[in-house]
Amino acid sequence: MDSRQEARARLPVEGGQAAGNLGLRAHLAAIVSGDVQGVGFRAFVRQQARTLRFAGWVRNLPDGNVALEAEGPQEALQALAQHLHRGPPGSVVAQVRLVWSPEQGWGHGFEVIR
Repeated sequence: MDSRQEARARLPVEGGQAAGNLGLRAHLAAIVSGDVQGVGFRAFVRQQARTLRFAGWVRNLPDGNVALEAEGPQEALQALAQHLHRGPPGSVVAQVRLVWSPEQGWGHGFEVIR
């Protein structure tokens, strides 16, 4: 196993943050619960995508949660995970469920799904 494969093997499967290995790319799926709809949460995530330069999508779920998937530099996704716990002004984040996995080879761009 080369060093890159070893680093990816150390990514947590759920919860927490991935280890800070520079240059690695990863995939992050998240469900954010609390008062997170109607407060600009999707726009907040889209702005993070522009600033941190990752690809993916975000959408509201019928149960009141927000779901997203993102892919890009591991450092950017770690920063995103921190921002998700805080949320935009007006939101109240009760829980953030994270699932980390190796990069899946997505392209570029970020979409707000309505």
